Parts: sequence; structure tokens; C-alpha cells
Amino acid sequence: MLNIDGDQISIAIDLDQGARLASVQWRDMQFAVPFRGQDLSWGWFSMVPFAGRIKDGIIKDSKGSKYQLPNNFDPPHALIGYGAQSSWEDIGGGRQHLELPSPFNGATVTQSYEILDNAIRYSPRGSRIALTVSLLDSTKLRLLIRDYGSGISNDLQATIFKQFASSYEDSSALRGGMGLSLPISHGFMQQMQGCIGILSSSPKGSTFYIDLLLAAAEQR
Repeated sequence: MLNIDGDQISIAIDLDQGARLASVQWRDMQFAVPFRGQDLSWGWFSMVPFAGRIKDGIIKDSKGSKYQLPNNFDPPHALIGYGAQSSWEDIGGGRQHLELPSPFNGATVTQSYEILDNAIRYSPRGSRIALTVSLLDSTKLRLLIRDYGSGISNDLQATIFKQFASSYEDSSALRGGMGLSLPISHGFMQQMQGCIGILSSSPKGSTFYIDLLLAAAEQR
């Protein structure tokens, strides 16, 4: 298990289970679905070298030669590639590497994880970051993140969840941002049947929210 720790957030990558994101923890709160007996229903993993379903697991090369792909998940069809059941190599810097077998000989995949700290990065030195947790109802939990940075204009608020869109005008290059953290977070929330958004922003800071569904306790 590969562990990456931030200031308050830690993640765990299970290298032998498809280098999947097996744990995302903030303080005492765990946000990843644990293993529940089925490989496809826990954590997050890369679907490589293909996503979706390939009928009968058969592909052809440019010469018409046929190749049978593994059909472990949805026989007789092939599903979600090799990555989910492969052992990946840790190559440092939060990156994991996989060499693909036949018929993809010579092809490789590299994925990377990084704990981003936007609220801290975009706030003045010495200012505080406010984190609050509350129950919206019996099924939903809300996490609020309040920073005291330069704020986000109304025009930019409409685009901040799109790839490569900077949250702060002319600031990504200065602070090293690529405009990917919010779109990636948005994708994570969709996978978890939750949502992320911005509640308010002013020249004195912004407030983001994350809504998560609460799992029902098993009855004994």
C-alpha cells in the first residue's frame, strides 16, 4: 500500500489492486467505499488500455489477426481493461507505472496522484481556512471550505469546473495551478453520487461546498 499524506488529507493507493485509490481520509472521515466483495464496487481505478465493454473480448490488429482479451469481469465480454487487476510499480513522486501485456506489447501507462491545497495556496499568508461539517438531512453530509483569498469573479464562477480553467484571474501561472483540481474533484463527486460547488465569492474569499451521501448502516 502506498500512502501519500497532506496537511490534513491522506490517501492510500493499493498497488497490487490496480493502483486504485483505496482510501481518501480527512481527519477522522473516510470518503472511499471499502472493499465489499466485488472488484468493481470499491475505490477508484484507471480503466486501461480501454474502458467500457468489448463484445466477446475479441479485437483485431491492422492485419486482421484476432486477440482474445481477458473476460474476468463480464464473460464472455471484456470489460475495463487490464489496469484494475494488475500490480503497478511505484516510481516516486506520487506516480504509478504499468507495462501492458500482449497484444499491447511495448505500451505503458503512468498515473499520478497529488494532494492539492487550493484554499491555502490562494489565501494570504497568515490567514485562516475554515472547514465546517453539517448534516443537511438524514442522508446527506455537507462540508464547507471557506478561504480568505482574492475571490472569484462571477464570470469565472461559470467555468471553474471545466478543465484548464483557472479559478483566479491570471493567478494559475503564478501559483503553479493547471486548472485541473476542481474538474477532477467534480468528477470524483459524480462517481460518489455527491456534488461540489461554490456558494459565494467576494474580494475577501470564497466558500465551496461538498455534499456527500451517507451510507446506510447495516442492520444486524
